[in-house]
Amino acid sequence: MNKVKRMENKKRKTAALVNMIKINEKDKKPEKESLKNEIIEVKEKDTNEEPLCKKIKQTDEMVNNIDTSISDEQYKILKNELQYRKNALNNAPKFRLKFFGDKARLLNSTKTRQPLMFEDIQYLLMTALLGSSSPFKPDRWCVLEKPNKITHTVILVIEGLTSYNFIANESLFVRTKGIFQDQLEVILPKSHKCKLIEELSYVPLTQSHKEMLIKKFGSLEAAMKLNKNPNDMFAKSLFPIDSDEDTDKMQIREGETFPRTRLLLSPLQMMIEGYPMPIKGEYEEKYKEYRYTKNHYKPVSVDSPMFGLDCEMCRTVKAENELARVSIVDENYKSIYETLVKPDNRITNYLTQWSGITKEMMDNVTKTLKEVQEEVSALLPSDAILVGQSLNCDLNAMKLMHPYVVDTSVIFNMSGDRNRKSKLQLLAKHFLQEDIQVDKAGHSSVEDSTACLKLTKLKLSKDIYFGDLALQTKKSLYESKKIVESGIAKSDDINSTINVKTPLFSHAIKRQKTSAIITTQKCDVDLKKFYSKNEFNSLSVELIDYDHGIRHHKESSVKKVLKKAEEIAVDHDFNICHFNVFEDLMNENGGACVDDANDDEKIVNLIPKIDKYIANMHSTVASSGLFVVLFGGRENNSNGLSMIQIKK
Repeated sequence: MNKVKRMENKKRKTAALVNMIKINEKDKKPEKESLKNEIIEVKEKDTNEEPLCKKIKQTDEMVNNIDTSISDEQYKILKNELQYRKNALNNAPKFRLKFFGDKARLLNSTKTRQPLMFEDIQYLLMTALLGSSSPFKPDRWCVLEKPNKITHTVILVIEGLTSYNFIANESLFVRTKGIFQDQLEVILPKSHKCKLIEELSYVPLTQSHKEMLIKKFGSLEAAMKLNKNPNDMFAKSLFPIDSDEDTDKMQIREGETFPRTRLLLSPLQMMIEGYPMPIKGEYEEKYKEYRYTKNHYKPVSVDSPMFGLDCEMCRTVKAENELARVSIVDENYKSIYETLVKPDNRITNYLTQWSGITKEMMDNVTKTLKEVQEEVSALLPSDAILVGQSLNCDLNAMKLMHPYVVDTSVIFNMSGDRNRKSKLQLLAKHFLQEDIQVDKAGHSSVEDSTACLKLTKLKLSKDIYFGDLALQTKKSLYESKKIVESGIAKSDDINSTINVKTPLFSHAIKRQKTSAIITTQKCDVDLKKFYSKNEFNSLSVELIDYDHGIRHHKESSVKKVLKKAEEIAVDHDFNICHFNVFEDLMNENGGACVDDANDDEKIVNLIPKIDKYIANMHSTVASSGLFVVLFGGRENNSNGLSMIQIKK
């Protein structure tokens, strides 16, 4: 009798649970036509009333009211359905933020917010498209679970909108806020006329692809003459760098085996390594007393001169180390700047054992930090490359920001672990056969800066792998074919990927995935020509196939762009839908021309329409599809915005 009763209880609970799931699913998927009415209805309801989308809890009353007259066969069917739904839930892709993702949320105050970099978004899109085989993953800022289960990706790029536009008009983004849990500030390349699509489509070149190009063309540089220097692109989004392009960037200097620009840290690396950066939010507050080394910079090139820089510090009453000495050495190892600096606060410890500075040396020093900043600024050319060991410490001590840096603690690695830095003394002994920092009177900043320059020039005379055990390990694994499929370097192996990129679509087509780009006719970027075999044969290598891989649709209006995107979204693995608020949407509504792009007031009237467009696009995304909205930012140093969701 007890056994029969237990079985009846199981049947009731199973049936109640299945019924509850169906009710919740029905509430979570309202018909598209009634979406607007439901939003209005929710706003008019009493605030004490439970929202429509609140999950239903299983109660004893619900269980007891279920008809118990279900046969054993019906019970098996219900049980299987429940197990199927449970498995589907466990296998569904999931997205969540990590520490640096949380720091980028608009909910944070401007003083504590730390924006994401454009590469962060690219790595997410690449992982969504390529799954677990993606060579670059967004592990720094988010977790993307079961990426292989993502059905497709839809990206809505809205040029001209900024994070400020969302913050200032948050109440108007009714539907958008209902879709996305978080809004993340992101630094995007500031560009005109759909160039953001080009940049979004580029991803770092994988190790296997590079090896293939080197084998085919003799050198990577020979195969990459048409490729941009991404360091320039992102640096220009942060620093006042002139827009003139250097056409000879891929040439190689005599005595060097690859361009010195490949050793530069990217802005993302600089952020990770703790370099002072002109970024709004937390960085802006942290570095508010810092200044640029130059008011304007020339684009960096293979002809840009390198300078070794090293500083020494003393301990002051603020319980901090403050600048006490600065040394700068040119490429001929000639000391061109040497000075002692009087700290702002009284010295309590000269740290002589390390700094080499004594009380007698500092007694008559009057030169201030501000004077040093002025002298260094006047001394350095506008395309100077600064070289040093953990150079971030020196720039922070000098309270200076500089876009072009080579860090010997990054480009050399003797441990095989990126998180373990090798000391300069050890690097000099092992690679230069020189003993430095052995004077009992303390370190010499001239000696240290000279050693950094020698190490860098030695690496340039060898190859990109020289002195980097972590990178050599990746190369060895590739050559011995012990890595899967694309056998590629991880995102932290930056030295191998820093100046070399390839269209994301080539990876997609190689894996028999299709892509679609939908823009207005005003978009002057011919993507088919941009990825043509004739112009990019060094990159495509039969990977680009327009008849089967990429579709580019140009429509006459924003409305038609979105309609086309909604029609074909589920037909392609990767979809980019683009329009410009000022060039497309505002002009269609009889508003301002592109010259009025800095007038945020003109955007306010368009926000309800943009909000509707975002909601309509979201409704076309299939279950387990990744939906990304990007506000493109503007050139007046207004950052963009990213909103991300995996549809359930």
